[in-house]
Formats: sequence, structure tokens, C-alpha cells
Amino acid sequence: MFDTLLKRPALPTVGRAMFLQLRARAERLDGKYDAAVADATQSISLNPGNAAAYVERARSYDARKDYAREIADDEKAIALAPKFEDAYLELAFGYENRRMFAQAIPADSAGIAAAPDHADSWNDRCWDRAHVGQAKAALADCKQALALAPGDANIWDSTGFAYLQLHDDADSIKSYDGALKIDPKFPSSLYGRGLAEAELGEKAASAADIAAAKGIDPGIAGEM
Repeated sequence: MFDTLLKRPALPTVGRAMFLQLRARAERLDGKYDAAVADATQSISLNPGNAAAYVERARSYDARKDYAREIADDEKAIALAPKFEDAYLELAFGYENRRMFAQAIPADSAGIAAAPDHADSWNDRCWDRAHVGQAKAALADCKQALALAPGDANIWDSTGFAYLQLHDDADSIKSYDGALKIDPKFPSSLYGRGLAEAELGEKAASAADIAAAKGIDPGIAGEM
């Protein structure tokens, strides 16, 4: 479809840039990251003031594990559109992928300021705070996220992790159960629940959950 649209000789420059951005998204979702970067780059060249195109390219850089370029694109998008929540969230992801959780927190906070009624940035700040020893503040963020989006498995997963850091293993398990009710094959929830079960002495359940998590994602331990 996009190929046909882009061949129209009278297509305005801004329209061509938009279709290239949309094709880049489709390519990224199809795992064609190099093609997605190329199309997003062309889109930016045609409409350099479009912050969304930078975020789209950043997502492909993220998929290619090119985190320095991802962060640079997100910073450019923020400079163009300071109220663009997606740019702050993607910037936080770039830092998280490099295990730089403390650096991600200001991006999360800026995303919350830009869109306080959106759950994603509250959830992301919960995750980041839980990784840097701010478990109580993390839990408060997760509760706010859950109030906004109670059906999001990612938020229940982050809440379980926050409780895990607080050594509240029973509530951690309840939260992970909430995530797994929505997505039974959520590897970090299976793994986290296994850790909490181990702390409570539930050895068989713990071993089963951890094995199931590793069966889905062999590298899950390093991603927590």
C-alpha cells in the first residue's frame, strides 16, 4: 500500500514524509529494522520538524540495540516537541537498556508532567525507581499507574517487582498473579514470582516458575 502511495508524482512533501514514517513503523513491526531506519531517515529529511519521525527511528534503533542513537533521536524529538510523552518514554527505554536506571527517572518524570493521565510513564518510573533503591516511591508510582490502567499486565509486573524490593513477598506474588492472569506467559512475572516463592520457602513452586520463565526467555534473569 505505502509503495503505491509513495509513487504518486503529485504527492506533497509533507504527505510523502508521513507515508515514509508509517512505512517505517510497519517495517519495524515486521522486524525489518534497517529498512525502517532508512525510511524514517528519509521522512526526517523531508520534514525535519516532525518529532514523531525521530521517535519512530529511535524505536528501530532500540530494536537494533543501538542505544546511543536511540537516545540522541529521542532528545531531538523532545527539543522539537517538549510535551511529547512518547519521546520521554522512549528516552527512558534507551537508558534502561543500558542499565542506567537513575538516568531514566528524569525522563519518566518529564513524561508524567507532559501527560499525567497516561499510565505508561508512571509505570516506567516505578520500574526505574525500584532498580535504584527507591522501592517505596516506586510502589506509589505503580499504584497510580494501576489506578489509570488496571488491565495492563506490565503494571502488575512492575508492582510485583516493587514489592519484591520491599521484601513483601506475599504482596509481590499477588501482583505477579495479577500480571499472569492477563498474560500467563509473562516471563518476568513468572521469574519474579519464583523469587518471591523462594523467599517464602515454597521450593517446588519457585523452581517451576523460574524454569517456565527461562523456557520462554532464557536471559530473563539479566533483564530484571
